[in-house]
Amino acid sequence: MTQPEYDQQKRECFVKFCKDNGIDQEVNIGIFDAFDQIFDRAYALGKQKETITQEEVEKVAEDYAYDVGDSDWERLIIRDAFVDGANYALGKQEKGDNK
Repeated sequence: MTQPEYDQQKRECFVKFCKDNGIDQEVNIGIFDAFDQIFDRAYALGKQKETITQEEVEKVAEDYAYDVGDSDWERLIIRDAFVDGANYALGKQEKGDNK
């Protein structure tokens, strides 16, 4: 995948993430910055292992969100972004299967 394709897919995931969580994507640039970093980290994780289960993705996402989030709301946003990035890397971004 080329960098422009990756960036486009990340942006599409962010738009979906905002819609799913009732976030105004145009106002919340800071959330995009966080999503951007989390998505990249999760994508890299998904590429490290040949086989990874959805349970493993969610466990790592929870652990990461707990480590870096300061509030429950922030942890929820971080966890969801992490799961989206990992699932995209694993090709599991199907309707309803990424949460």
